[in-house]
Order: sequence, then structure tokens, then C-alpha cells
Amino acid sequence: IRSRLCVVDGRDCRGVVEAHHVRNGTDGGTGLKPHDRWCVPLCAQHHAEGHRDGWRSFERLHNINLRSEALRLAERSPDKGVKSL
Repeated sequence: IRSRLCVVDGRDCRGVVEAHHVRNGTDGGTGLKPHDRWCVPLCAQHHAEGHRDGWRSFERLHNINLRSEALRLAERSPDKGVKSL
């Protein structure tokens, strides 16, 4: 995930790419990190923005569905343990 471009499509990206675990509508919970199939690449700036402003606001602002992006990336992953069920 960290070797990919930010899913915000490179617009106004800054910093190294980090793995963000999508929590809304996934198998994560309070104190429980979701499975790696729910990761998306975000540059440091966009990752911080999502945590600061909230992920629903982030998705609306950038017109992106992080859960759908995570599923798309998981389906393309060579790691069989990451592919969607």
C-alpha cells in the first residue's frame, strides 16, 4: 500500500504515503484495527486531514469512497490473505 500513490489522486498531496485502515463499514471496531484488506494509501497530508476533519467529511470533500477504494485495491493485491471474501 505504501508503494502506491495517494487515493486522492495526487491532487495537493504532500509527504510520504501511509497506510490508512478504513473503519466505517468494515471489520474494525473500538480499539480493533481492521484487516489489511481495508487499507488505502494516503499521503501524510491527506491522512492527517482525515483524522482531523473526520472521514465522512473527507470522503465528501474529495468525492471518494474509501471503503470501495480499499476493496478495489484488495481485489488487485497479489497477497491472497488480503483479497476480499
